[in-house]
Amino acid sequence: MTSHQVIDAATVRPGTDRHEDRTLVRIGAFTRWPNAAPLAFGVFLVTLIAVCDHLTGRTFSVDFLYVGAVVIVTWLGTMRSATLVAALAVTESLLADLMGSWDLTRSMAVNAATSFGVMLFIVWIISSLRRSLIQQRHLAMVDPLTGALNRRSFSIAADRERLRAARTGLPISMAYFDLDDFKGVNDRHGHKAGDHLLRIFAETVSSSIRGTDIFARIGGDEFIVMFPETGARDAISVVQRITRIIGDHCCIADEKVSASVGIMTFQYPPATVDAMIAEADRMMYQAKSVGPGQIVGAVAAGPWLRWATESMRPDLSLLRDDPQDVMVELLR
Repeated sequence: MTSHQVIDAATVRPGTDRHEDRTLVRIGAFTRWPNAAPLAFGVFLVTLIAVCDHLTGRTFSVDFLYVGAVVIVTWLGTMRSATLVAALAVTESLLADLMGSWDLTRSMAVNAATSFGVMLFIVWIISSLRRSLIQQRHLAMVDPLTGALNRRSFSIAADRERLRAARTGLPISMAYFDLDDFKGVNDRHGHKAGDHLLRIFAETVSSSIRGTDIFARIGGDEFIVMFPETGARDAISVVQRITRIIGDHCCIADEKVSASVGIMTFQYPPATVDAMIAEADRMMYQAKSVGPGQIVGAVAAGPWLRWATESMRPDLSLLRDDPQDVMVELLR
């Protein structure tokens, strides 16, 4: 198992939901140079349109093609790239009109300036729409308070790992975290302190797991982590380090914070992610029955015949708009 990087929670800062001016679509060659490639593509496209503009002369207007090129660059690239392409489009359009006579009239200069202003307005509109789409996509995937995945996006990502584990036969572990006495924290110190605790807890866990692990908040003070290709020993080791960091550095008004954790390791995964969550949840309740800050883990050996036939199938309930939670009682 790849070693887990642990970052002291004292160095963690609550994240901010910033949606920067960045590429929304990355295709083909754009993946290596996400900012330069749309600009280069825009320069090539505008130059090609300018050649066509010169060849057709005044008999046919290609101004809409310049606008289309600017729209494409705005959508694929950044606002800065689109602005440069818009300036180039206006310049090359003006040069195409000047070819032959080289007589720059006042009306031509005014038209060029107006065209540039219109293109800048279009760039602003498309950039605003793109940022809105990025924000909506982000909000649809994550918990707005902690920045962790929400339950639906977690279920979709975890189902891919569940299917991979079923194909490869490698173990997969699920850890279910529940903050101890979180209701008491809210009652004694207010919901603002409780929200701050949830953010610090989420960033502590996120900083202590691998990039391939999947972390989500599934409700209230309950969080879950899926560890792909991870056996029971490694999963417990990571969870112990996380709970130790939480106990050492997370506190509210000098009150230490702890979490009860249930870990279930599957040698062969069940038919749904909800079934895996249910088993980790059952382990968590066993941990809480022992006392605060406890960790209880178990291994589901398998495969059983009814799991072996169902585990290779994707969970179709995840494809519905409002999927119903399927809580399957396992390990009877």
